[in-house]
Order: sequence, then structure tokens, then C-alpha cells
Amino acid sequence: MNEQLVEQASKTKPGLRPITADTKFACTMCGKCCFFTKETLEKFSVEKFGWKLKEDGSCQHLTADKKCGIYEKRPLICRLYPFFINEEELAKGKVSLLLPKLLIDPNATGFGTGPKVAENPAIKEALADVGRRMEKMAKAGKKSIGEILYSFPED
Repeated sequence: MNEQLVEQASKTKPGLRPITADTKFACTMCGKCCFFTKETLEKFSVEKFGWKLKEDGSCQHLTADKKCGIYEKRPLICRLYPFFINEEELAKGKVSLLLPKLLIDPNATGFGTGPKVAENPAIKEALADVGRRMEKMAKAGKKSIGEILYSFPED
């Protein structure tokens, strides 16, 4: 494993790891990714994009059966999870959705199970979809990467 990537990952967000050829992930649809702390929301100033939490710390759109109530209209950051764009690259205004450039949350339920990420056509298509949506939003006048990743799409 590239030691520089590991060091970089530990600086961006505790626990995030580079994706390797052996990284496995399968979503368990548990809904845990929809829980946040107020500090996290404040750090990224996402309230300006319409984000709100319920008393239990869950997203306002998480239903009682742990499903996303706006699944087709969820923000791109939600579509990316458990993958993260490297914050150092973001600070430079760069965004790469190529697997070797992304980080993964090893605390995500489903990490280490299922098919290898690099060989999973569903993950590759999901990342391609995020890229197309990012491009469309940028062309529609979204000015910042934060606005692109955290805003709720209109369509």
C-alpha cells in the first residue's frame, strides 16, 4: 500500500483509507450513513443548502424503516458514500472520481464484505453517474464544490 496515500488519508479525515485492489464493500442498507453530528454539519456549512437533522441526529429525509425518503434526489455527497473525495485535492479545486484517488470509510457497515470495489461495475457506474451530475450542476451555475456536493438537486 502506498504509505504517502495512507498518511494523506489520515490527515483528511480520521479513519479514511485509500482504496486498494483488495478493498471490498457492499451496502447493507442499514441507514447508519444518514446520521450526523451537528459539528459535522457546521464544519461543512451545509445548513445553507437545506440540511436539517432530527433530534436523534439523523437526516430529516431518513424514514422510519431506515430508507432515504428522497433517494432519487439525494445530494451527491450521499451518492458517493462510503467514498470520499480527498480534501487536499478539493482545496486545490480538483475533483477526481477515479477509485485510486478516492478514500473509503472503513467504519461503514459493509466495509470488507461483498465484491472488490475495483471490480464492481455497479460502483463504477455510480461514480460515473456522480461525475455526470457534477458536470451538469456546474454547467447550471453551481459555483462551488460544496454547493455541488451538498445541495439537494432540483431534478
